[in-house]
Amino acid sequence: MENIQPVPAKRRPWLWGVVLFVIIFGGIVCYSFFRSNSSISSSKTNEITQSDATSTDITESSSASNYFGLNLLKKISLEEDNIFVSPTSISSALALAANGAEGQTLDEMLKVLGLDQVGLNTANADYKTKMKKLNTSSDTLNISIANSIWTTGGSSFLPAYQDLAKNVFDAKADKASSVNDINGWVESKTNGKIKNILNYLQSDLYLVNAIYFKGDWSSPFETADTQKESFQTRTTQTDVDMMNKTEILSYYSDSKVQVVKLPYRSDNDQGQYSMVVYLPAKSSTLADLIKSLDYKKYQNYITNLSDAEVELKLPKFELDYKTDLVEKLNLLGMQRAFGKQGELTKMSSIPQFISEVIHQSYIKVDEKGTEAAAATVVGTLGTAMITEEPETVKMYVNRPFFFSIQDDETGEMLFSGAIQDPSK
Repeated sequence: MENIQPVPAKRRPWLWGVVLFVIIFGGIVCYSFFRSNSSISSSKTNEITQSDATSTDITESSSASNYFGLNLLKKISLEEDNIFVSPTSISSALALAANGAEGQTLDEMLKVLGLDQVGLNTANADYKTKMKKLNTSSDTLNISIANSIWTTGGSSFLPAYQDLAKNVFDAKADKASSVNDINGWVESKTNGKIKNILNYLQSDLYLVNAIYFKGDWSSPFETADTQKESFQTRTTQTDVDMMNKTEILSYYSDSKVQVVKLPYRSDNDQGQYSMVVYLPAKSSTLADLIKSLDYKKYQNYITNLSDAEVELKLPKFELDYKTDLVEKLNLLGMQRAFGKQGELTKMSSIPQFISEVIHQSYIKVDEKGTEAAAATVVGTLGTAMITEEPETVKMYVNRPFFFSIQDDETGEMLFSGAIQDPSK
């Protein structure tokens, strides 16, 4: 399988007034025939220890998504300068595919997705709830999630699977007479941010998921405070546009990491969403942090956040990323689904197996907010007041860091990324 390298970032003009615009184009699933830190200033002293979590610890779908996303991130080479993926996008696409599987193939898919203890029925119910939550709109926050399933003429969906896709994922079945049909649907659901996701139709069946997010930072960075500063990459130093502000934020630190949460604005009881930034200490590395980070540790970091006055420096960055996930999913234990022994038999009268899982994403972070997009193609053949003046802590994100964009209510990561060179 060809190794698809990250796509160099393309600078795009910023649309005035758009402070956050996150899109996940969350999975095209395709089916066809069997055809072939210096010291950290903080009052916290108790470090969160490694939890060595396994899928048997998972009892909720949101935790399962984080479990899967963090495990997947560890399989993506940190030799690349920057990584950006959407665990929600990828896991949602694969969960929709799992509903068409049975036997050992289904068992492997559920285990890798962290759903083996949750169960597919519960996961489907949770996803249906998520669909309702992530379809809301106001002046400050707009989120939508959409699914569709497509035939191209080579085979058709079984009625039971088609009903499940509609009832659980609200995915209407349609026919794609050309690549423009699917590409047009994706473009419309992502406000034009994802175009021409497919070059041609090579499969008989497609499953498509798209998530759209637009909002504001709760407290924007002042553009006048942004200045050129040095960022230490793995190999050299480079100048980046560094944003600056000092304010009360949710914060955690120990000898290995600093963590800060930057909320997005939300009105009308729509839920709260945040970006969480993880900065390894100077004595550690980004690779060390990601290697040690599992879903329990991730949740513990969030739980242990508390109010602190933070002098924060955060680089502006923009990147495009693309990778083929088949090898990574194989390494995680999802193997039968990619071979002719794959038991994807509940989707179509013609047995299926997965032939490709392509994930492509885009993100831009600046003073006003975040703009991001992600696409997954799976193809087969066949914030609180404080009572005393806090000590100001310094968190200068001037070396490689990890970040996520999360639903604060469930803790689920909609996006996650590892930035080693913001200038690229």
